[in-house]
Amino acid sequence: MAKRVTDEQEQGELGELQVHTHFLQVLKWKPRPLSPDLGEDFIVDIYDQGASAGLAFYVQVKSSANLPKFQLKTKDRSFSYPICIKDLNHWKEYIPPVVIVIWDTTQLKGYWVTVADVIRDLDKRNPGWEEKKRLGKGEEPTVNVLIPQANTLTKDTLESLRYKIALPLFPSFSVGKELTLKLDLSFPKDADGQAQHDAFERFVESGERVSIDGRFIKGMQFSDWFERKFGRVSMSPQAVIAMGPRYSDQIEKFRLTLISLEGRTLQREVIEVKAVQFGESQITFSNEHLPTPFVFTLTFREAEKQSINLSLQGAKLTAGAAIRAYDFFENARNGGTLRVEFMSSEGNSVSTGQIEVPIATSNFPELGSTFREMLAKLHSIESRTAVSFPVSQHGFTQDDYHAIYEVAEILENGRVVSRFTRHEQIMHGPVEANDAFITAALDCWRKSEPMLMEAEVGRVDAHILGVRVPLGKLRFRLKGDLEADCAKKLEEIELSGTTPDNVEIVFINGEQEQEFAEWMVGTPMLPPME
Repeated sequence: MAKRVTDEQEQGELGELQVHTHFLQVLKWKPRPLSPDLGEDFIVDIYDQGASAGLAFYVQVKSSANLPKFQLKTKDRSFSYPICIKDLNHWKEYIPPVVIVIWDTTQLKGYWVTVADVIRDLDKRNPGWEEKKRLGKGEEPTVNVLIPQANTLTKDTLESLRYKIALPLFPSFSVGKELTLKLDLSFPKDADGQAQHDAFERFVESGERVSIDGRFIKGMQFSDWFERKFGRVSMSPQAVIAMGPRYSDQIEKFRLTLISLEGRTLQREVIEVKAVQFGESQITFSNEHLPTPFVFTLTFREAEKQSINLSLQGAKLTAGAAIRAYDFFENARNGGTLRVEFMSSEGNSVSTGQIEVPIATSNFPELGSTFREMLAKLHSIESRTAVSFPVSQHGFTQDDYHAIYEVAEILENGRVVSRFTRHEQIMHGPVEANDAFITAALDCWRKSEPMLMEAEVGRVDAHILGVRVPLGKLRFRLKGDLEADCAKKLEEIELSGTTPDNVEIVFINGEQEQEFAEWMVGTPMLPPME
């Protein structure tokens, strides 16, 4: 008895043949059969004006004589079609990629979606979709995938499919190639047209950023190799092309020399710069791409005077670099001349040209001697501890000032003696009600005598500008009066017999002596450490 072909099989074969013919007739893209058949219906080679674009994709056709029955009643009218989870997992790593086409064999219309887009949508809309269990014996689990109604199998929308196929491959096929763009621009003689014309002229002359509305672009053409992959790009009136600034990654070296009003050389700095913006008649160099004591910007204009800008940089700098920046700006405040020499490509002392620009007196703000003093102390800490600190033009907080002074004194003498009006100390528990320290503290309080507390800490760190500074072992002695409120809380613990996890001890009007073994200079005031 002859094997009977099912209606579903007939629809599948008819749909595959119709889609095969559709690709060839509509876009001149060339479908090829697959051998052996591994589950996809055919592969399509993309052609551009009769020449191969070097791009291809697999096609899986799902056919129906009544495709509207799969259409959702949502605003976007997408189609929801069941696909085997096993097939999606099989296709998701394919190179070339797989495109699912649903096709109406009666209306001769179809819609497409890439498997990559399907996977992204399912991961977002239906997390865990891959774990769906089998429905029954021999039945593979399926998941409903969404195919946008906008993705018709027409020339315009298939060009967007071509873009999706080409884009992931761009890094590989663009290697060693130059991408160019030719624009045909037309600016009407009205206010908008004139403004766009002037902005474009500035882009050409100086490399300044410009945005051109699509209504002023009459045509555009990319490099041949780019259009062979992506096709010709058309510009809608609502679109905008943004260009610039034009720049170069080539490193140049400048030497800055600060000369006083009396002609004395005050300071020299060699800096690295890049051309951050250039056009046909103007070029601007800057070192803003580097962590640097100050931002230097030099602009050359054809047939005009050059302009130089100096400003403090917000980058994270070491204290040593910040001191050089401080001194440079303080010297510049007194006026004089800034000489800029263009160094040779070898970076030696032979310059290839120079310019000099006068500096007006008090042209820079006064930074203050306290800030300079803090930088010097911080630089000393950097030198002795090998720790670097991120200094910026924002300066220091009060906590930073206190920490810098204290750490500098510790590194200088190995000890710090300080008076306090209030000092908080945490006893980590559980703390017993009859703890010897609590008993002693309450005894001193009841006798109106100061409390003496001595302790040793194995490792102590300070923090400056958010950076940890290791100081090593600490032995300290603290002498002061127990605060009344604190004493009452200790009495409550003593009377109740409780064992709290932590107890806060507060001293007032006292003195603290700290000695750091690794930095000690001279004779210790406290008993030696074990």
